[in-house]
Amino acid sequence: MAEPAVYAPGIGALADEGSTILLGYHGSPAARRAIDVLATLVPAAHVVVACVVEDVFIQAASHLLIGDRPDQWRLHTDAAWASSVAEEGATHASRRGLDATPIWLDVRMSRAEALARLAEERAVALIVVGRRIDRAFLGRLRRDVAAELVRISAKPVMIVGRDGSVA
Repeated sequence: MAEPAVYAPGIGALADEGSTILLGYHGSPAARRAIDVLATLVPAAHVVVACVVEDVFIQAASHLLIGDRPDQWRLHTDAAWASSVAEEGATHASRRGLDATPIWLDVRMSRAEALARLAEERAVALIVVGRRIDRAFLGRLRRDVAAELVRISAKPVMIVGRDGSVA
């Protein structure tokens, strides 16, 4: 796999040796790309790979489906799914040289709120998420986790775009 071409000054300083980085992961290509970019910027970092089970009552139909093709769609309200996705993300991160720990959260709040709270509890140096721009009908219903995280988190947030760019 070719290394992503990324320039992100100061990211390495946010994740000094011994610091933990929280990576929001839900199994999409954008989430895997975030791992790849992070591995390039901060090799051998300790990463907590978190998958959040969203409450169907909070999100209604907006987050029930994930994936770019119908055969990839899965329910977000299933703890077994979240556990396996977190493990998948941690495995991918480990293959890229990161020290990864999977975790899944079953909470009655949005993904962004859950990740922001976990970041505070774990005293992480940085939160990393991938951004998926979805202009289809279901995409318009979904909350923008990255934008909400930037707004509510006390921790710095790195957003990895579809092309591997960093914001």
